[in-house]
Amino acid sequence: MKTIRETLPRRLRQLLDPSKTYVAAVSGGPDSLALAEGLYRAGFHFHVCHVEHGIRGRASLEDARFVETYCRERDIPFRCVHVQALEKARAEGLSPEDAARRLRYDALRRYARETGADYILTAHQKEDQAETFLLRLLRGAGTLGLAGMRFRRDGILRPLLSCRSAELREFCQACGLTWREDATNEDRRYVRNRIRKDLLPYLGGHFGGDMTEILSRTAEHLQQDADFLETLARQALPGVTGTLPLAEAVRYAPGLTRDSVPAGCLGGQVPYLSGDAWRQLDPALRFRVLRLFIRQAGEQEELTTVNLRNVAAVLLRNRTGKKIPLPGCWQCTYTYGKLFLLPKSINDVPATPSQWETSLSWEDLLAAPRQVVLPDGRTLRFEVLRGPVAGLPFRYRDEAVYPLAQAWQMAPVLTVRFRRGGEDIAPLKGIGRKSLKRYLIDCRMPVAERASQPVVAAGDTVLWLPGFANAAWDGRTLAEAGRQEEEILWLTGKLQ
Repeated sequence: MKTIRETLPRRLRQLLDPSKTYVAAVSGGPDSLALAEGLYRAGFHFHVCHVEHGIRGRASLEDARFVETYCRERDIPFRCVHVQALEKARAEGLSPEDAARRLRYDALRRYARETGADYILTAHQKEDQAETFLLRLLRGAGTLGLAGMRFRRDGILRPLLSCRSAELREFCQACGLTWREDATNEDRRYVRNRIRKDLLPYLGGHFGGDMTEILSRTAEHLQQDADFLETLARQALPGVTGTLPLAEAVRYAPGLTRDSVPAGCLGGQVPYLSGDAWRQLDPALRFRVLRLFIRQAGEQEELTTVNLRNVAAVLLRNRTGKKIPLPGCWQCTYTYGKLFLLPKSINDVPATPSQWETSLSWEDLLAAPRQVVLPDGRTLRFEVLRGPVAGLPFRYRDEAVYPLAQAWQMAPVLTVRFRRGGEDIAPLKGIGRKSLKRYLIDCRMPVAERASQPVVAAGDTVLWLPGFANAAWDGRTLAEAGRQEEEILWLTGKLQ
């Protein structure tokens, strides 16, 4: 019979790729300490990052020293980042919890970039999921919010979501570990603490059942619904959005200048969303499409329901000339039926590339060739052809060929987007699989250009790196694939 000391490392080996490098967020509490110890015992290559929020004075600094000592004793690379959450909360009108969370994830992402890590790991567990569900329910969240935390999202993995807090404490005890207790977890001034200490016990005591299990299971069900609606929204997005050259966009927004829409940020094009087309969408898709547009056009900060409602109200009323501020350095401007995403100030424009993305359904590709215009002006043309691969000559770097049926099984749509981090590829002209980061390093691509590398994917599987590589089919090399003689449907792409 497996002991608790063996089951957690084994679970981590099942969920995580040992060939990847990770940054683990470790506060010193029992959950994050269990994560670090489990990774250590499982033999993973990882770094530890501790974020000291500047809220609890000496106790907070002692937490940092505790985690540093733990890592030094095990020769685990360690970084402590000091931030000022209360200052950010006051400056931006945030709650201390929200300010601390944003600063924490910013610090983790910076450290992951510095170390070349593939993923960030957090120690969220099942009780955290249940608390998040209730917290978002009380704030009036929709399906997407109530779906809770995902195992994988935006380069962050949460491998302990199926674990209970008691299990993780038992693991630490079995390993002879002590941990730090955060006194703020007892402070009922914080909403999450009141949910954990008052609301969850009340629901369990008065209505029966294990509320943590029930709410976590509900979040899993809603994730499936949210994923389906998100797919529909991505399919609808190209039909309601577009880009305009600066000279043409000035007709709609006379205040535009080349400086206010820098080519390095938005590819020299001004993105817009058509108000008329958006109003024709099913109400269940409107918020989702609006969120996708704003994020893909450049907004990197978290969008709240209030932000989306403010923009949606202007679109529904068709109120031209309205400007709607968003978190961070962007604002939406609605003029003559078009919603533009523009920087509030030239000095505020971020240097990072946009989160631009678009999708094509397989049905549309079967019906007729399609093309996608990238923000930098390059064009990707997609077409479905029939025949043996030997009859489809293509230039390896600028063109792509992939079995359509195989791609169709991976995801309901073909996605074109920028590189996000954490992806990998098995090049058709090569041996084995490697991370996109490593592949682009081997191709000698400058660091500053990697984030804006376009990627063509089906779900999480990269099919093509335009300008660089076609993915292998079932791991086969180009020479092996060339011997395939059966006539099948092929997805083809061309970089123009």
